[in-house]
Amino acid sequence: CTSLTSALPGKVSSPESARYEKQQGSYYSLTQSDLKPSCRASRTTADDVSHHRCCGQQ
Repeated sequence: CTSLTSALPGKVSSPESARYEKQQGSYYSLTQSDLKPSCRASRTTADDVSHHRCCGQQ
């Protein structure tokens, strides 16, 4: 989560945040709603997605 937070400032939420909880409740599948990721990245641009892929491979 630290590298994502650095790469995507203001777009990463942790379990303590309201945005994380809102996203957790928006799953369309009960199976998915059981997943509890340590953080969530809200990518809003193609550049965000590209950068995330880059950072994930390092």
